[in-house]
Amino acid sequence: MRIQSLVLATLCIFAVACDTRFEPWQPGPERFHHPGLTDAANLKMTILLNKIDAALKSDFDRRHANWRETWDDAAYLPCSNPRCWTQSQEYAELLNYCREKGKKIWPLAFKSHLEEKERDYLSHLLIEDLTLPEFRHLLDETHNELTGNEMKNYRDFWMIYIMKVLQVLVR
Repeated sequence: MRIQSLVLATLCIFAVACDTRFEPWQPGPERFHHPGLTDAANLKMTILLNKIDAALKSDFDRRHANWRETWDDAAYLPCSNPRCWTQSQEYAELLNYCREKGKKIWPLAFKSHLEEKERDYLSHLLIEDLTLPEFRHLLDETHNELTGNEMKNYRDFWMIYIMKVLQVLVR
């Protein structure tokens, strides 16, 4: 009898102390991590990606996937200039959409480039078209930093450029 009273008292105290209202589960914030980026750049990407609502992400992903499907189009494969892949209607729709949404959508373009495994030489084209009108000086700065540095390669160039743009976007 005494144990039952003790258990009941403990449960009552616990219930009062844990006055918790259970909310339905909601997804937590997206955490972005790319091993080539600094911790600060990964944090900035995380902050910026979490400011973009799900509908915008979905619209971007759909348009980007449509453009990505053109990457194997026989019409472009013989072309030695990567800019050929920006001539498609799918690319025009993606670029116009991104320009309409402004800088808030840039992290999605950065993410798509950073996560691209095979054809990052194409995925950077969107970044160029979105960012160069305003940030060409950062591109030139990146180029100057890497000139003569045999340790850096093409992938490093775009990661460094993206980190520079992120520094300006998030202060």
